[in-house]
Amino acid sequence: MSYEIEGNVFRIEPTKVISDKFSVREIILETDDKYPQLIRIQFANAKIDELDGYSVGDTVTVRFRLRGKESAKGIVFTNLDGFAISGEKRHPNSGGDEFPAASDDDGMPF
Repeated sequence: MSYEIEGNVFRIEPTKVISDKFSVREIILETDDKYPQLIRIQFANAKIDELDGYSVGDTVTVRFRLRGKESAKGIVFTNLDGFAISGEKRHPNSGGDEFPAASDDDGMPF
């Protein structure tokens, strides 16, 4: 069973290489509710590239699955496992970078 959520991109984390067979990249969405929530969704391995081109402030819809696992110590972890994202990319060539390039011509006298 899959779910979907709509929100604004709050942050896109850099890719984390966990092992030679497992990498993850996380997106954090801010919901447009009366009390906005920050929701972290993880994209793994081949799905990491789905996040390319999206930037902070973009309105997106993310499809995900709920995943749960119990650790050896009996702690249960739940993860939102993203597999698709759609929405208008305001900066399609940005590659997910959050900050604009620095410029020496900022109009400041010093």
